[in-house]
Amino acid sequence: MRQRIPLILVFLFGVIFIIQYYVPDYYSITLLTKAGEWARVLGFFAFFIAIYSLVFHHTMRIRKKGERWPYSIITLVSLAGMAFAGFYVGFFTNAAKFDDPAYVLQHLYMNLLSPLEATMFSLLAFYIASAAARAFRARNVEATLLLITAVIVMLSRVPIGAAMFSQLPAIGDWILEWPNTAARRAIVIGVGLGGAATSLKVLLGVERSYLGIR
Repeated sequence: MRQRIPLILVFLFGVIFIIQYYVPDYYSITLLTKAGEWARVLGFFAFFIAIYSLVFHHTMRIRKKGERWPYSIITLVSLAGMAFAGFYVGFFTNAAKFDDPAYVLQHLYMNLLSPLEATMFSLLAFYIASAAARAFRARNVEATLLLITAVIVMLSRVPIGAAMFSQLPAIGDWILEWPNTAARRAIVIGVGLGGAATSLKVLLGVERSYLGIR
C-alpha cells in the first residue's frame, strides 16, 4: 500500500495540472501559483536530502576503498570548504574584504571552480575533435555527405574560406538555415514525443524507477 500512495499522488497531480494547462481560469492560475510555492518549499528540503545522499555515498566509498575513492575525499573536502566559506568565514575573520561571505564565495568561484571548468571543457574539446575525426571518415555515401557539409560549414565560418571562394559564407549560411534547421526540428519533435511518452508512463504508473522500483 505504501508503494501505491506515491503512484496515486503522481496520477492525481498529473491529471490536475494537465487540466490546469488547458483551462487558464483564475482558480487554475491561483492553484499553479500555490503549487509553485509548495514546490520551492519541497525543493528546500530536497536540497538537504541531496546533501545527505552525497555525503553518505562518498563516505561509504571511502570506507570500502571503492573505485577512485580519493576523489570522494576531494568532493567532501570541497563541500565542507564551500559551506564553511558561505556560513562562517564572515564571522571569524577581521580582514575587511573577507567580512562578506558572498565575496569569499565569489573569490573561490572565480579562482578555483571557474579554472577547473575551463580545464574540463578544454579536455572535452579534444574528445569532440577525436569523435569528429572518426565520424567524418568517408566510408559510405552518408558519411561522405557529412564530411563535405562539415568542411563547407567550417570553412564558411573563417576568413580563409571567403578568400578561397567569395560565395562560401552564403553557402554555409544556407546550410545552417535550411537543412540544419529541418534536421534540428525533426530531433526536437522526436524528443518531444519521447518526453510525452515517458510522462504518460510515469502518470499511469508504468515507469516506477523514481521510486526505486524496476
